[in-house]
Amino acid sequence: VYNDGDIMVVRASGSGSCVRALSAYGRYDEVIPLKRQEMLDRTSKEGNLHEGTVVDYLINEGYNVSQAQDVVTLEVIKGRVEIRGHIDGSIPKTAVVESKTMSKGRFDDWQRHGLAAFDKYQWQLSAYWYGLSDQWGVNANDMVAIYAVKRRDDGLIDVRTIDSPPISFQDIRKKMVQVYAHRKAKTLPACDITGNEQFWCPFPFLHEEDVVDMDLPDESILAIEELADRYDELRVREKSGKEAGDEKRQIGKDILKLMDGRDKAVVAGFKITRVKQVREQTDMVLLKADMDSAELAKYQVVHHVEYAKVTRRK
Repeated sequence: VYNDGDIMVVRASGSGSCVRALSAYGRYDEVIPLKRQEMLDRTSKEGNLHEGTVVDYLINEGYNVSQAQDVVTLEVIKGRVEIRGHIDGSIPKTAVVESKTMSKGRFDDWQRHGLAAFDKYQWQLSAYWYGLSDQWGVNANDMVAIYAVKRRDDGLIDVRTIDSPPISFQDIRKKMVQVYAHRKAKTLPACDITGNEQFWCPFPFLHEEDVVDMDLPDESILAIEELADRYDELRVREKSGKEAGDEKRQIGKDILKLMDGRDKAVVAGFKITRVKQVREQTDMVLLKADMDSAELAKYQVVHHVEYAKVTRRK
């Protein structure tokens, strides 16, 4: 977020950030741990290297792509608020073209859930969509999006057509008006997104209500995040089969191991709590051998149990 004269400009790629972070830009120093910043820089450079080849692929497949890297502006409040960004391309008066590259895990999420798995990409695409609609004088409902995603591991490209903007213009305007008002008043609203996007927030100290000082390596935090997401998915599927339940239990053990003795962890999208229990059960073999109820207590077997309680953050 920056000011261009009297206009508040929000970068399209960041428009999906929480209203608290958008209200904080320019007022607080951005704080990103060095290792995470290095990872973000590597990811960005890697994406830039690959995304041009994705557009070339679309052209070779017969898509009439133009306007590569053109600036698109969506006027949200005339003379006050705009969203701007560089599009990967377009098919004139027909479609906005967007390309992404992803790791295997994120690509799997894309194949399972499509754009629904990526909140920030929904906001970015919608801003481009309405911006081009205004630029072309075409009704947004008469346009589509061509969304191409490349798996970096092996170059597989999945191309999908999206029929309508995932975020309505009304919701975009409502959010930007809120940000504009809080920036003018120099106040901070409550965070309005899930923890998945908070992971990338450059102002982690503004989300102190969910911060747990774990002092874990970034690699462990990322591993816990990936396992917790899979755990949550398996919890939903567990009723449909024992195999999913067995995998979920093993993942729970793996998460506890990665937590390295800690009782709590917070990663993108999840809070992890180590739950400790003491369970007692009757040894039925011994009980059958000696049915004297007065002697029952000596047959009690005590088990100490701990497991990971994985809760999706709201």
